[in-house]
Amino acid sequence: MFPTLWLSDLIYVLSPTMIYCLNPWCENPENPEDESLCLDCRSKLILKNGYRVVKKLGEGGFARVFEVVDNNGNKKVIKCLTKPEHLDFFKQEGRILKQLWRPDISIPRVEAGEDYFTHPIEDCPPREIHCLLMEKIDGMNLDKWMENPEYKPIEEKPAIDWLLQLIKILRYLHHDKKYLHLDISPSNIMLKPDDGKLVLIDFGEVRQITNTYYARLGAGDEVARRVISMYAAPEQREQGLGYPQSDFFALGLTFVHLLTGKKPCDFPKNERTKKPIWRNSAKHISKGLADLLDWMIEESIEKRPANVEIIEKRLENLRTLVNRPVWLREDCWQFVLPTTAIATTLIMGVRLTGILQSWELAAFDGMMRLRKAEPIDPRILVVEVTQEDLGGKYPVEDTKLAKLIEKIEQHQPRVIGLDMHRYQAREPGRKEFIEQFQQNSNLLTVCAALDSTPNFYPPAEFSQKQLKEQVGYSDLIKDDWIDNSIRRQFLSYNPKFRKSPTCITPYSLSLVLAKRFLQAEGKPLTTLPNGDWHHNQVILKPLNARTGGYQNLSGDSNEILINYRSNPKPAETVTLTQVLAGINPELVKDRIVLIGYTAKVARDNFNTPLGEMVGVWVHAQMTSQIISAVMDKRPLLWTLPQWGDAIFVWIWSLAGGAFAWSVRSRRGLVVPSASVAAIALYLICYGSLVIGGWIPLVPLVLSLFTSGGAVFYIASKN
Repeated sequence: MFPTLWLSDLIYVLSPTMIYCLNPWCENPENPEDESLCLDCRSKLILKNGYRVVKKLGEGGFARVFEVVDNNGNKKVIKCLTKPEHLDFFKQEGRILKQLWRPDISIPRVEAGEDYFTHPIEDCPPREIHCLLMEKIDGMNLDKWMENPEYKPIEEKPAIDWLLQLIKILRYLHHDKKYLHLDISPSNIMLKPDDGKLVLIDFGEVRQITNTYYARLGAGDEVARRVISMYAAPEQREQGLGYPQSDFFALGLTFVHLLTGKKPCDFPKNERTKKPIWRNSAKHISKGLADLLDWMIEESIEKRPANVEIIEKRLENLRTLVNRPVWLREDCWQFVLPTTAIATTLIMGVRLTGILQSWELAAFDGMMRLRKAEPIDPRILVVEVTQEDLGGKYPVEDTKLAKLIEKIEQHQPRVIGLDMHRYQAREPGRKEFIEQFQQNSNLLTVCAALDSTPNFYPPAEFSQKQLKEQVGYSDLIKDDWIDNSIRRQFLSYNPKFRKSPTCITPYSLSLVLAKRFLQAEGKPLTTLPNGDWHHNQVILKPLNARTGGYQNLSGDSNEILINYRSNPKPAETVTLTQVLAGINPELVKDRIVLIGYTAKVARDNFNTPLGEMVGVWVHAQMTSQIISAVMDKRPLLWTLPQWGDAIFVWIWSLAGGAFAWSVRSRRGLVVPSASVAAIALYLICYGSLVIGGWIPLVPLVLSLFTSGGAVFYIASKN
């Protein structure tokens, strides 16, 4: 923002050193530095005390300004009068600057005894140039600074800082020294490149505030020079009157220019107030700063601030507000609070209708797939019945299953789960197959509770006790209104919804397997008074009708979300043929053994968040979930209640709105910042899922962009 070296400075540094002639009528004023007389007009080039003019800096209403150096290379500025009728004001400037200078006040310094002098020039008749020597302020005036091609209107924070710097100078002039500047404009404010501080220059129009001065003002006498500057107050420009409020007016218009990049004369004027209509060109500043500037440039003196203390106090308050974090700024929340409340209400209302359900579940699946793969569960072995194991015969014969179970039982598993529907006999070997269930109470099979087809009944030979204790239902919950994926685990169901006359077990296969295993481990699952299964602090809490991204669950069954291991095969696997041939007994001992088809002919494939998965793997995932929660403290998936989701959505809505308000004037930051915010939000939701929490990504993203977009639009327009 504060360039340290401009192109003109660079050209000057690289150019050969010249000495400049002060004669305003000299046609070729530039001379080699070793000359003492101008080669064109023969005027003296060496000024008082050996100063040499090396560069012209500018020209004002009645003076030209040059840079000079002494014999030691010290730089200063010299002002040369061009209109003799203003000699009294010219001499006055030097006297006043000597009186005013103080180290902590940013005005030019004039050394006593060497400020004012005359310099002879050759003419007919000979003439004298009236000169005023003063401190050289490094940098450039704000008028030239705004001419830089890279110039952009200043932001609110530096504007307040600059205003406070200049108000401090005016307080010193008006109150401590009783002077009015009466010529404030961008061209009379220098910007120092080293520290970005401002210096008020050009005191040629200064007037001292005395009783006589006020008496003349009261009489309507012209006490100030009428100027044509577009920044001058109307009473000074039209009547030659000067007040402290005249300086406020000029300062206010100067900052309208700095904040908009447009000259005051380029704005249309309000017909009633006569003030320029400029606010639409400075939408990046707060209403407080805009109100202050409008107050300072009121047409009527009586309507402007009464003194600098009032302006200074307002600016200090504004600086405090600007330096506050966005979430503590009142002007921010005037836009953000109502906008985000409306956006949150709309988003949560739309969510309750279920419209967002498919998007939320898709986002959930995507994050599940990104999770790091977990080790397989060492407590489970899956025996796969493959296409090769069948040998073209489907379903597998009872005799082969009987031999398989016999082999497995030899190695002492904790419990065996047969994920096959065996209602019909598949001779030979039916008798031996059924006897194995009678001999081993830890041998379980399945039925389908929600299907009335006989093929999905439990074995017809089972007793009532076996139907209740050695059978688990195999039903899987599909999200059939979206994509048929399995994201929820059945634990138990309301018997009144049972369709099978003989599938009377109240529990799923995965729950029965987990219960048997945990009982053997001395960590039994029991029920709470409300019917929820638990072990110590681990509670298998059923899903509500509205849970996470789900908005229309029936609530008729006891079900939980499946926290899949990010590995399609959650356990070690062997084939039926391998078991019959002989396997390592340690693969079976004290484990849960699940037997099921992976052969394509069984058509037992299901969609899951991790992709397509055979039924026996899904049952293994669900069984592993329960025992891992109890024994390994592996988290079950949890969600916030609906009101918790709403609060979380509102928080992100507030964050999006506050951020949008803070960048409302920097459009180039909107897209990259919004992208970063969306990525951060995704990472938060993903990180939460890694530790078991399903935070609603889609409503949060919608709230972030809806609130942010609405606030940005409103703040930009207002």
